[in-house]
Amino acid sequence: MVNFSSSTKWLWGLFTVGVLVVARPAIADETKASVSKKVDPFEAAAKQSASKESSNQAMPAFVDSPVAIDQPYEQVLVGSMRKELDDTKAELAKTKQLIGEVIHEYKRSSATPDLPPLPDAEVRIFQIKNTSADDAADKIKLLIGTQPVRIAIDEASNGLIVFGKAEALTQVEQLVIKLDDLAVAGRDGFSASPAKDGAPKEPAAPRRTLMLRVFWLADGVDGFDNPDDYLPFPAVQSLGKLGITHPRLVTQTVTSISVEENAEAVPFSTQVPAVLFEQPMRMILNGDLSATADNRSLVDMHLTIEKGGSVCEMSGSLAAPIGHFMVLGTANSVIPEQQATDPTAAEGGRGGMPTGYGERGGEMGRGGAMRELPAAKYNASRFAFVVQVIEAESFERSGD
Repeated sequence: MVNFSSSTKWLWGLFTVGVLVVARPAIADETKASVSKKVDPFEAAAKQSASKESSNQAMPAFVDSPVAIDQPYEQVLVGSMRKELDDTKAELAKTKQLIGEVIHEYKRSSATPDLPPLPDAEVRIFQIKNTSADDAADKIKLLIGTQPVRIAIDEASNGLIVFGKAEALTQVEQLVIKLDDLAVAGRDGFSASPAKDGAPKEPAAPRRTLMLRVFWLADGVDGFDNPDDYLPFPAVQSLGKLGITHPRLVTQTVTSISVEENAEAVPFSTQVPAVLFEQPMRMILNGDLSATADNRSLVDMHLTIEKGGSVCEMSGSLAAPIGHFMVLGTANSVIPEQQATDPTAAEGGRGGMPTGYGERGGEMGRGGAMRELPAAKYNASRFAFVVQVIEAESFERSGD
């Protein structure tokens, strides 16, 4: 059995078409000739009847004989021509189909030329979820080519059956993931595509160690540091606009917090003691801190000043570039002075009774007069709290 190549099949198909087209006029001519031969007896009879009519005018029966003879001849001729036309149309349809098959076979053989074998190749099946496998295969062939891989389409599962080496299969896998993601982005109208199973995960955002600094300032108190040594002049000047004209630094605290950019806020909590108006107090802080990729910090804070009970309390939120100073808020404070108690202030005489009850003391005599306590005094001031978030520094141990 002789096997013909695709190009030979194509040439043979064109040759067949040519033979059919050329042979068709000859067939039509033969048909006309055969019809003409069949009509000759009728013409002879007509001529014979005409000669008889001229010789014998007494035979009226033959006057209508040409009509009787011409009618069957026309019917035979028209029917034969219609049949030939129908046969010609059928042959042309078959010829057109044959030409289409030849062209399709030629395109298929040209698109899939004989390729060299791929030693040590593997087979992988990739499922296409958001686009057609046919389109994906065309794009992969366009980008990678047909030499490193062989791609077949599984229409039932909308998948790609890929045969190739490991490094080529890795490239195909990445392209399949990208094409699927781009199809989702184009359909939904955004470019941020969802992560797929098996897709390479994006590296996590870097973690940063930030330091939260809080400055407690009080207005018009003596014996404390000048804030100019710790705060920039614009920050101190802004306090004057808030009614704190003579700020002094009561205390400050620094808290280190490790955060991840564009992630959830990290909670913090701290407290620091201080002495104000010769009385011990505490500044208590708690809240959340987060950082963004554009080098900004977000702080939600609750602050309390305590002296046995709450003296001052406030909450606030701040958003500022890392390294900048911001005022969390200001508050008025009224703190009573600490009173020294006199242990003899309420003692009576030997009767042990206070004033007005001495007579009831009996023989021991009248009670002594009660000493009057001084009126309570209060210390008033205005507090301000300044917040700053900075990058933490690390230091390498120097060589000995």
